[in-house]
Amino acid sequence: MKHFRAAPLIAFTLALSPWPHGAAAGPPSPLGMDPARIDYLANDAPFVVFDIAPRSLGGEPTRSGQGHAALTFIATDPLRQVSVAVAARPDRPGAREIAAVRTACGPQIAGYHRCAVPTDVALTHLDGDGGSIGLRIEAEGADGERSVVQITLPVRALRAAAPSASTAPSDVAQRQ
Repeated sequence: MKHFRAAPLIAFTLALSPWPHGAAAGPPSPLGMDPARIDYLANDAPFVVFDIAPRSLGGEPTRSGQGHAALTFIATDPLRQVSVAVAARPDRPGAREIAAVRTACGPQIAGYHRCAVPTDVALTHLDGDGGSIGLRIEAEGADGERSVVQITLPVRALRAAAPSASTAPSDVAQRQ
């Protein structure tokens, strides 16, 4: 009977989830997650991302050093573990992803859950240049089934890009 009661919740959640509706590069989420992006890489565990807040970040860590994103998810059955790996992805050419922190958000019973995911360490790796913060969420159900979800949070640059030669003022304009 437990699965029968969960069936309507699963059907409703999947109807709202971006996972069954197409490829990772599909249209924006119907849940209004823009500008954040949620990609389901595997979805076998009874786990669905419900929300992430904020959906974009400023380019610097908080003054307290305790900045975080709030991950909200639904477990339709108990989960053995839920973990989130946070990484910085600079916009600089040739830059590589930099692992920052890993956070445990479970095990969890079936239901609605919220987990604070630290973002300040990843922001320090971006050094004010902008880019994105990646959250890789791995959930494991009681029977070993696994879900992997990638959330990308854009990060605004703190510094303006250096002016190019075409935008630099001309000598004539400087003399006037």
